[in-house]
Amino acid sequence: KIILLYTKHSTFNMNTVQATSSASTYEVPQSSNGPTNADRKRRANPSSLPTTVIRVLTEPHTDLLVSVFQDRIQILISQRDGKVGTMLSVNHEFSQIDNSHTFHIQNLLGGKRDDPLDSVYARQIMERIVNLGHGYYCPPLLVGINLIPDSSNHEQFRKIVDEVVNMYQEAVEIIRVNS
Repeated sequence: KIILLYTKHSTFNMNTVQATSSASTYEVPQSSNGPTNADRKRRANPSSLPTTVIRVLTEPHTDLLVSVFQDRIQILISQRDGKVGTMLSVNHEFSQIDNSHTFHIQNLLGGKRDDPLDSVYARQIMERIVNLGHGYYCPPLLVGINLIPDSSNHEQFRKIVDEVVNMYQEAVEIIRVNS
């Protein structure tokens, strides 16, 4: 058996596999004639695999991950060894009638209902991404966030939001170059 690491930016022919980064792992049985049609059908569709950018910030240690899927953006921010404490869904609507923006934030998992900091991070990231697209459209965000209490100040907030937006821009550029 061959274990393949396959991404949207991978190339595949009957005899070789070249992957630029890993997004998902699966096994393809090896036969003397190469992969069969049944084997090919079990593979993930490259257009469904995300483009992912990962960073680690210091002081305090913060893991950041941005995955751009075809229909949404996943952002993970963790100061607790990659663990996700709260999952938020963030949607944006633009009204052409009065040129207003409406942001909807829904807590999907975990989190304290009385702590608005997670929602502030999620909304600020969404606003910045919307502004990159001239304010009209942004796919929904799925934001996972787990911060150490009392670790966030204005400078830390700005640093994390800026880095996440830069990572998003990098992922979009990778998609643009490879499409």
